[in-house]
Amino acid sequence: MDILKHNNTYPIIAVISLILYSILSFIEEIAEKSIHARLLISGVSFEHDAFKLNTFEAKYILLALAFICLVITIISLLLRKKRS
Repeated sequence: MDILKHNNTYPIIAVISLILYSILSFIEEIAEKSIHARLLISGVSFEHDAFKLNTFEAKYILLALAFICLVITIISLLLRKKRS
């Protein structure tokens, strides 16, 4: 199985995916707070849930990619340990 050869590609992709997830969450939080602050300063009446950014799909993809890469890494490590 070539996909399960020992290399660092999958752990690196998993870490990068989790870092991107964190960055996306951070940016989402800052953007929402900025929008809410500007609306409060301008005196506009609004519901707090009305200005939520829709990043669910992107977050889901990043978490799924990280999970799949971690599973491949774990399987690879277990198979390598079993062979030795």
